[in-house]
Amino acid sequence: MGNLNKIFNSLNVVSEGATYNTIGLLVSKSGTTANPGVTSFVVRDDSKTGVNTILPTSMLTVSGDCRVTDLPTGGSLMVTADIMGKLHTSVMPVIEVDPNCPIVSATSNNCILTLINCTGGTITADTCNTFGSVSPYKYGQGWDSIIPTLPSIFFDNFVDASSTLSNIGGGAVNSISGTSTGNIAGGVGNVISGAHCDGIGSGYYNQIRLGDVLAGSYHPVGVSYIAGGYQNLISGETVSGSHFIGTGYQNKIMAGTGQFDGIMCGDRNEVRYSNFSAIVGGGQNIIGDGIYQSRFNFIGGGEFNLIKGSKHSSILGGSGNTIYDNTVGYNNTVRFGAIVNGSDNLVKHSSSAVIGADGRTTDKTHVTYTNGVDIDSDLFNGGTRYLKYHGSLANPTVPGRVLTDVDGLGNAVWLPGGVIQTDPNCPIVSATSNNCILTLINCTGGTITADTCNTFGSTSPYEYRGVNSISTVLPGNSNPGDNFIKNSMAWSNIGGGYENKLNAYGPGYNNVSGGYDNVIGGTNIAISLGNAAYSFIGGGYSNRLTGLDHYYDVITGGYKNRLNSGGFTFIGGGRENIITGATSAGIVGGKENMIYTSGDQSSIVGGYRNTVFSQSSVIGGGVDNTVGDVLGGTTQYAGIFNGSGNTIGRTAEYSAIIGSRGINYANSRETTYMKGLDANTNGYEYPLVGSDRPFKYHGTYANPGPAPGKVLTDSDGLGNAVWMDLPGIPSVTGCSITGVTVVGCVGTYITDCGTTITADTCGGTYSPYRPIGGINSITTTLSPNNTFASNTIDITSSYSTISAGMTNNISNQSSWSNVVGGINNSIDQSRLSAILIGRDNLISVPGGTSAGHGVILNGAYNTVSHSHSVIMGAESITTDRQNTVFMNGLDVFTNASTVFGGASQQPFKYHGTFANQGPAPGKILIDSDGLGNAVWAKGGTVQTDPNCPIVSATSDNCVLTLINCTGGTLTADTCGVYSGPYRAGTGANSIEPVVGFSYSNGPYTNIGGGVSNVTHQSSFYSNIDGGSSNFISGGTGNVIGGGMSNTIKDYNLSTIVGGVSNNIDSTYGATINGGKNNLIKGASWYSSVGGYQNTIEESQRSTIGNGSVNTITTSDYSVIGGGYGNNIKENSPTGTILNGQGNTVSASTYSSILGGTGGLIEGSLYGSIVGGQNNHIHSADVSIIVNGYNNNILHDNSVILGTANRTTSLSFTTYLDGLDVDSVGQGGARYLKYHGALANPGTNKVLTSVDNLGNAVWANPAGVTNLTGDEVVVSAQTSGCILTLTTNSGSTITANTCTTYSSPYTDGQGTSNIRPVAPGGGLQNTTDINSWYNGIQSGYMNHIGRFTARSSILGGNSNSMSGSNYSTIVGGAVNSIKDSTGGVIVNGSGNKILSGIDGAAIIGTSTVEAYIDQTTYMKHQQVHGRTRISSEEYNDTNSLNTSSAKMTLDVVHDTSTIDAVTSDTSGGEIVRFGGKGSGYATGALVQLRGGTWELAKNTDTTKQGNMLGIALGSNPSNEGVLIRGFSRPNTFNNISSDIGQPIYVGATSGTFTTTVPTSSGNYLRVVGYQVRGLDGGIPIYFNPESTYITIQ
Repeated sequence: MGNLNKIFNSLNVVSEGATYNTIGLLVSKSGTTANPGVTSFVVRDDSKTGVNTILPTSMLTVSGDCRVTDLPTGGSLMVTADIMGKLHTSVMPVIEVDPNCPIVSATSNNCILTLINCTGGTITADTCNTFGSVSPYKYGQGWDSIIPTLPSIFFDNFVDASSTLSNIGGGAVNSISGTSTGNIAGGVGNVISGAHCDGIGSGYYNQIRLGDVLAGSYHPVGVSYIAGGYQNLISGETVSGSHFIGTGYQNKIMAGTGQFDGIMCGDRNEVRYSNFSAIVGGGQNIIGDGIYQSRFNFIGGGEFNLIKGSKHSSILGGSGNTIYDNTVGYNNTVRFGAIVNGSDNLVKHSSSAVIGADGRTTDKTHVTYTNGVDIDSDLFNGGTRYLKYHGSLANPTVPGRVLTDVDGLGNAVWLPGGVIQTDPNCPIVSATSNNCILTLINCTGGTITADTCNTFGSTSPYEYRGVNSISTVLPGNSNPGDNFIKNSMAWSNIGGGYENKLNAYGPGYNNVSGGYDNVIGGTNIAISLGNAAYSFIGGGYSNRLTGLDHYYDVITGGYKNRLNSGGFTFIGGGRENIITGATSAGIVGGKENMIYTSGDQSSIVGGYRNTVFSQSSVIGGGVDNTVGDVLGGTTQYAGIFNGSGNTIGRTAEYSAIIGSRGINYANSRETTYMKGLDANTNGYEYPLVGSDRPFKYHGTYANPGPAPGKVLTDSDGLGNAVWMDLPGIPSVTGCSITGVTVVGCVGTYITDCGTTITADTCGGTYSPYRPIGGINSITTTLSPNNTFASNTIDITSSYSTISAGMTNNISNQSSWSNVVGGINNSIDQSRLSAILIGRDNLISVPGGTSAGHGVILNGAYNTVSHSHSVIMGAESITTDRQNTVFMNGLDVFTNASTVFGGASQQPFKYHGTFANQGPAPGKILIDSDGLGNAVWAKGGTVQTDPNCPIVSATSDNCVLTLINCTGGTLTADTCGVYSGPYRAGTGANSIEPVVGFSYSNGPYTNIGGGVSNVTHQSSFYSNIDGGSSNFISGGTGNVIGGGMSNTIKDYNLSTIVGGVSNNIDSTYGATINGGKNNLIKGASWYSSVGGYQNTIEESQRSTIGNGSVNTITTSDYSVIGGGYGNNIKENSPTGTILNGQGNTVSASTYSSILGGTGGLIEGSLYGSIVGGQNNHIHSADVSIIVNGYNNNILHDNSVILGTANRTTSLSFTTYLDGLDVDSVGQGGARYLKYHGALANPGTNKVLTSVDNLGNAVWANPAGVTNLTGDEVVVSAQTSGCILTLTTNSGSTITANTCTTYSSPYTDGQGTSNIRPVAPGGGLQNTTDINSWYNGIQSGYMNHIGRFTARSSILGGNSNSMSGSNYSTIVGGAVNSIKDSTGGVIVNGSGNKILSGIDGAAIIGTSTVEAYIDQTTYMKHQQVHGRTRISSEEYNDTNSLNTSSAKMTLDVVHDTSTIDAVTSDTSGGEIVRFGGKGSGYATGALVQLRGGTWELAKNTDTTKQGNMLGIALGSNPSNEGVLIRGFSRPNTFNNISSDIGQPIYVGATSGTFTTTVPTSSGNYLRVVGYQVRGLDGGIPIYFNPESTYITIQ
């Protein structure tokens, strides 16, 4: 109780705002009604004391806060508490200092601290061994730990014994336990527990600890820090770290397994189990939830914001915003999400953002959501900026489009303006065009007009794409199915089809006519591929022009054909044919045929899986045929014509295979291969004289002539034939040899006379063999029979000979080889080899065409196994190298015979590079390697006794002294005499090569090799390692590594690595890294150059890495990376040109050009140009141009991005051609969506400004009026540019058709003529200068000639008109109108409206000439519905149901038309109804009886008057029945020919007859008349009478 008494005597224990009564050892708080009494202080029987608890667990247990007041003056007791809450008392180690005389100075000497006060008095303390009673610090319990000694009654700071290297710098009640290298700088109640390398700066009750005590777990954390604040917490599961809390209130990082998280400030923010995430400010924001992992996230301010299960996402401000996909719920579900301000927004899709909105929830990826957009196009400095919305979905295409709501939900794309609203229940039924005015006529006769010159309009099937390109308009506008043309594909068109693409970089002039999924360039519209120009795909499915470049390439159609790069290539249909890399090649039809890169000018015509690898070759059909080899070769001008599985090999140029199968041995040049030959000598004109076509085989190898009589003979057993004489064969007068048989050596010749002739083919007169000399020796190229001890040549060794000897052998493709005599000699796998006499010698040099070329001259048991080697007169030698002569001994006698006038002496000569002869006499032949390989070397070799070796050596300058075993000495001059490849140079201590005319003249300089290299006498410590004609003229420590004609002149420490004609002139430490004609000169210290013809002059520490003709002048620290013709000059230090061509940095510091051409930065600081062409920065600091061309910056702090021909007008301004918002991202296409009540969306509305401030809403297009009810447009007229529409109510609508929208047309020559702007609307169309108010719309080479007015040509090819008015040609080819008014030609070819013929029309036919006014010419006509042909006009009715029309109809059938009707065919009026009776067949005369067409005959007297017809097929409902017209009966024909006679119903079922019925009961009925007399049926005009006569 002693300590307790001291505490009670010294302290008053109170609680603010409460009254405490002390009753002995029980202190109780005054009770209230709700809480009648709480024990505040108790001492139990076990001496345990409690404050605010009645259950103390230690000597002193404090629950809650405890405040100590009223410390008695002069008191000496101090109460301290450890981390477990235990209280301790000790004497207060307070340094007594007079407050009127403070400490003014302090010194420290080793461990002694001295404090000096205002009077000079001192206080000392030992700070090493003990802090002492006067020290402000003392040791903590941990190893090497200290804590402050506090001069107050506050609880002391505490470091436990397990916390090594940990400190508390100040503050109160701070504690560190279970921690290494922890630190608390100050504050109150801060705790670090169970972690390492952690710290707390200050603040109140902040904690970095093992774990959440409330959760009952402990979680080590490492390298984390809390700077300050109140009750902040960092806690973790495992050793993870680098977390940070700056300040704030009750912020928490629950680290888990995460690391590198931070909270800068704020109130009750939390980061839970995350990585690399941070919260800055705000209140109660949360990242992570302890379940789904969140990484790389950020919340900046706001309150109640949450990010969980996300990655790389951010919330900036706002309240109640969330980034989390609550429908999925797993780690990192949402990526790259963002919310900027607003409240209660939810982002649940990756790459989406909500900006400044309330209550928005994302529904797509890659979309930005907001509640309103205020876009001010006017800049603060007076400039303006466009809103730009583009991409394939956005569909901008041409100027003049308006942003249109496509679905009533606010999703918008660019669509043509001026949409004409029509009643869907009353469609457009007709249209006319007069010059530029299109008139649409609806079902009521009402009209709508539009100016088709100045806008495509909503009624056009075409629209702009790319630059000056047009394509079909498909429903969907960049949705799947739409065609695509890249902007760079100028003057290019897609004529129709589905999902076709022109997607290369240009230059353009390409066309896809139609089809499905046909592509020129890249298939992904986001990634263009290669360049393309003048190329064409006609149609088909999934055809491709792909690869790097396409010029003049064509695919006409087909299925999945491919042209991969190349040029001038052609695929004409077929399926899955491929040309890759070849130029001027073609495939016509077929399937899976291929021409590869080496197949220039080659072609494949049809067939399946044929392949060409060679130039100027052809395959004509067949299957699996191949010309050339994928590995290359010399094959060209070769061909395979039909057949299958044939191959022309790598070396068979000018060869062919015709109509065969499986020929894979075609490897000979200029040879034709086939499997069989049927040669008919009878020409087409046979038996005319000169029609014979004989077989002819001639040439040197063929050996014809000189006289007739030779026979075609197998020359080598392989079938190679020559013309040969067969001497000695008896003549067979009057008979011919027709066959031959051979049995053994007996050949029997059989004649056509039946006689036979025999011959001994082995040794007889008629044999191809002739025995000579010893046993089984022959002189022919073929071996005799295989008998004992015979010589043999196997079938694989052609053109070889064994001329004598026995058991000699030539085998295994040893062609063109010879054995001359000897025994048991062999040539194996060796071409062009020979053995002359000797025995048991072998030549075996395998290796294909390079094998062989060995020779053995006599000797025995020798082996040649290396090419071009010879063994002469030796025994048991085996070669070990090629190109060498081997022998056992050599006797060279130099005395030559002079009998034939030769020299009397023939010296032995050994020369060549290895032999090392010369350059002067005196060398001796020495063993160079101990193996006997000899070279010429200088003499002077020291001769030593091998039994007394050299044991020591010394060198004094050039004198070498060798000391042997006896102490004897030998000396040599090592400077002047070398036995090796070097000798002393002219300079002191220098060497140079013996060969090569190189000279080392400078002291301590060396030349390592090469030819004609020189170091000057004024060069020191320099070196030339090799090369040719290199020169170091002076300086110290210079090096030339090799190369040719390189020079280092004066100065020191420079290097030329190699290359040609490089020069370092008068500079220090420079380097040229190879290349050619590079130069570094002047004060260009430590600079380096590579590449070709690059120069650095007067520029220190500068570099040109590569490229050519680049220059750096008077500009230190500058770099040119590469490129061509780039320059950094005129005091431009630290300038950079990375690449490109013709770029210049002049008088500009810290400026850079990164690629492009023609870029210029002059007089500027920190300027940059990134790519582009001819972009310039003039006297403008801190400015940049990115890409584009012909741009100029003249003002500081300006930027030009990706535009052209722009010049700045203000500083601090960014210039571009509009703002680029791409509607297509990684997540797919996305609309620009603007909606809400104020936005007022609706289908087909356009974004329209509502005031002069740019505020916009969705509204109906300007000038478009939606007619309602029964109101319709009934007429239209134009006056100048003003279009006026009049409705049935009398109201009018006007529009200016001249000034609205841009035009696909432009002025033609002449007056008020037009022609299309884009070649898709036509190419090479012309109008004459002396013509007026005309137009040509699309087509090719159409022409409107002189004196033509108000006329049009609409498409087609080579159509023309002249001297005509109000005339039109629509499509077709080579149609013409001359000197006509109101003439019309629609389609067809070669049609003409002749001079002076007005109002004529030719429709859909060919080669017709109109020669009658107001007449329409056509070939065929099929009309569905009603047709009126009238002599009057009836504009007062729209009905055909009238009886008042007076009809005039001329039907003309020419002879040629009637003759075109063939046997059993018909033409005219046809019906398709009724069933068919028995016997119904084509050409039969049939009669409709009870709904069935039965065969008609004149004996039937019950249905005589019924309807008649001629059957046109097997089923009346399908092919129909002719009821009037022309026919040619044949099968059912009983007609005797007489033109003009009547035709009757025949007596036989279904027949026609010209015989008049006479039998009683028959009937007579005329069905038509004969009109022509031709074979194959009688042409008749079929027009049955309705009356008949019955014969009585």
